[in-house]
Amino acid sequence: MPYRRASLLIKFIQQNKGNLSKGESTACAEISDEEIEQIERTVGTAWLDVHQAGIPKRRPSTSEETI
Repeated sequence: MPYRRASLLIKFIQQNKGNLSKGESTACAEISDEEIEQIERTVGTAWLDVHQAGIPKRRPSTSEETI
């Protein structure tokens, strides 16, 4: 699967609260249902890891940094 389609697949899963909707899953016909379930679990785990670790969403600009 090309990088761009894989990236869209991840975004679709995130937007649908951890699941790929049926309409979007038909667009990924080359991926089996078992593979989609595994990808959904992996995306969910990665999302939790990032948010539980408290990783900032963006780095502050130099004007926002304190010395």
